[in-house]
Amino acid sequence: MLLMVVLAAAACTENAPAPAFGVLVRETNAGLMIEVVRKNSPASKAELMRGDVLTRIGDTPMRQLSDYQAAVSRYRGQTVEVIVVRDAKELGKHVAIGGT
Repeated sequence: MLLMVVLAAAACTENAPAPAFGVLVRETNAGLMIEVVRKNSPASKAELMRGDVLTRIGDTPMRQLSDYQAAVSRYRGQTVEVIVVRDAKELGKHVAIGGT
């Protein structure tokens, strides 16, 4: 799991193609914690923040990395509601997931 995060972090450079969602996450008991939000990404435009815990993208619960990957693929090119927990409060954000 750590290797996946390291490889994903290496791909987050200024010259890399625009990300579909724009975050690096890690699995926690509560959901997927956002570790990095890429500047000018769909996630940053929706004001997602480091430390937010992703609990749902569209109608897909976020329990593990494969849920995140499947949801980003499924909703690519669409604007969907994303549920995060920040400071013990559940927030709904709309994210335009990039790509076609």
